[in-house]
Amino acid sequence: MSAAPQELLEARALLLKHLDMHPGTPPADLDPAEVGIVGGPAHVGTDTYHCGVDTLARGSWYSAGESPRDRKPDVYAAALDVGDFSRGKANLRHFSAWLVAQCAAGASFTRDIREVIYSLDGRTVRRWDRLGLRSNGGLDHTWHTHISFFRDARGRGAVAMVRAYLIHVSILPGTDTTTSTTPQEDDDMSQQTIPVPAGFAYNERGDLLAPESAVVIGTEPAGYAPNPLVAGRRIYLSAMTDHTKTGAPVKLRVAVHDGAGYVVTTHEIKAGGRTALVIGGAAKGPTGYSITIGRITGDPSTATLPLSILVTVA
Repeated sequence: MSAAPQELLEARALLLKHLDMHPGTPPADLDPAEVGIVGGPAHVGTDTYHCGVDTLARGSWYSAGESPRDRKPDVYAAALDVGDFSRGKANLRHFSAWLVAQCAAGASFTRDIREVIYSLDGRTVRRWDRLGLRSNGGLDHTWHTHISFFRDARGRGAVAMVRAYLIHVSILPGTDTTTSTTPQEDDDMSQQTIPVPAGFAYNERGDLLAPESAVVIGTEPAGYAPNPLVAGRRIYLSAMTDHTKTGAPVKLRVAVHDGAGYVVTTHEIKAGGRTALVIGGAAKGPTGYSITIGRITGDPSTATLPLSILVTVA
């Protein structure tokens, strides 16, 4: 079974010691069930930092591939979830904003943090990602904050992080050396860059050949260009590749699902700058909820070229 590294166990204990003011009563304070490290049954077989190698999904990329520091997973989980709490000026929103500010400022105890998934208002989920690859997360992060650590660190810096915050909010004595800057909310635009796995996912007819070579991107409901805005927002897609060996473009299949059906388009991506992906008409309606992207069979050299998709919602 996956195990919790000692550093994360100690950080969890420190949080509960000072923020679980009324053990056994859930309202307002932090309770043991709200501070998680090793994932439960729902996490088994998924691509998550809450799993060690024994329960991690086979072929995991997000938590065991996007960073070279994650590519040798061991039995230890590499994430810490912190649930809702309130004590004086300390609360989950305040902690999340403070932590993201420390990550952005390069505080020493954040150097092994890969990402923070959080919400500042209980509605919009945000993500600070050291790799710059992702910018949002699941809606369950409206009520808890998720912190991923690079797997090779085994939670290094987590105790110092918790101690620094408790000093910052005057729960522990000490000199506060952290920045007081908090991230500004920006409801006008969100972006995420998603790498497309290597390999040909589809043939020329659109038949699925290799599911592991396709990627599914969830988005907040929005219109997709060039359709009208939905809730004042629209999804824009662009693709980037480089290092072509033969000059052949990467052929790409893009399918946007609006909750009722798909609209499918194909594109040719050449090396260089960003190529805008114009989706065209709607399948059943103008709202996009998820996007499936994969390479189409073509020149063999294009199967492994670096290829990323920029998803902008604005």
